[in-house]
Amino acid sequence: MSTGRYEDLLRAYDEIAHDLRIFSNGVVDYIGQHPTLVMPGDEVIHSYKSRLKDREHLRAKIARKEGEGRVITVDNIFDEITDLAGARFMHLFQGQFTQIDSVIRRRVELGDWHLSERPKAYTWDPEAAAFFRKHDLDTNEKASAYTSVHYLIRPRANSPLCCEVQVRTLFEEIWGEVDHRINYPKKTENLASREQIAVLSKIVGAGSRLLDSLTRVHAAADTEAAPDEPKSNSPMETAAVVAVAEALEVPQACELEMPEEPVPYLIGEKESGIASAPSGSEPLGEDLPTPLVQDLDGDGEKVEGVVGEAG
Repeated sequence: MSTGRYEDLLRAYDEIAHDLRIFSNGVVDYIGQHPTLVMPGDEVIHSYKSRLKDREHLRAKIARKEGEGRVITVDNIFDEITDLAGARFMHLFQGQFTQIDSVIRRRVELGDWHLSERPKAYTWDPEAAAFFRKHDLDTNEKASAYTSVHYLIRPRANSPLCCEVQVRTLFEEIWGEVDHRINYPKKTENLASREQIAVLSKIVGAGSRLLDSLTRVHAAADTEAAPDEPKSNSPMETAAVVAVAEALEVPQACELEMPEEPVPYLIGEKESGIASAPSGSEPLGEDLPTPLVQDLDGDGEKVEGVVGEAG
């Protein structure tokens, strides 16, 4: 593509950028601050982030699509590239997705939003796929084991404005961040790294199941069991623990010696977390800041964004 054609496409984006920002901010605020999703003590949304695509990242994405044989023009750019505005909402338990999905679909039913296509759930897990199909979502599997739910939201059917909304668990967000570190800007050719990323995706799936099991067991214990009455593990909880153990290839029954007074410590220049301080390590007084840089569209693009907490 000639430089002139690129500039024409970028100018078309510039012309709608203001309206796109206003629309996407409205989508983010409506979901992120919805009363049913941020009730104190019963929060559904843990955190969220949003962004508009940078012009140079848009230029690179156009080049990638045309390299795949797609033709991008001023007339079809807003149909071919639907993540110019993006937002991601994170939640703890898979079951909480139901409430987020209901909030989005209610807005669509009222005519305030239009879904540009049927919502999609990207997952490799058959059980997760069955869960999402019950919510009337199409399910797809990516070779990378990428997991997330995507909605393409417009103010009306013929509008050029579109905000891609992603919904995922915190476990899935962790996998996405690790995958980005390993496979961006170029996919790793290291066999061990590829295999470990695949194992991590299985741990993420098992971890999500375990969290759901824990919250069900906790709720049941509050309503059914006496305070001093021990409650045995449920079959699902046991299965999730076994799955994690098998993925990690560690014995299920083992004793871990925990330090009596754990302290933060440094390995090199990064804080590793809470653990006993090894000899010669330097204790930290404060947590290190987290850079606000995010990959919102799952295609390897890392851009600065806006991070918020529900409530």
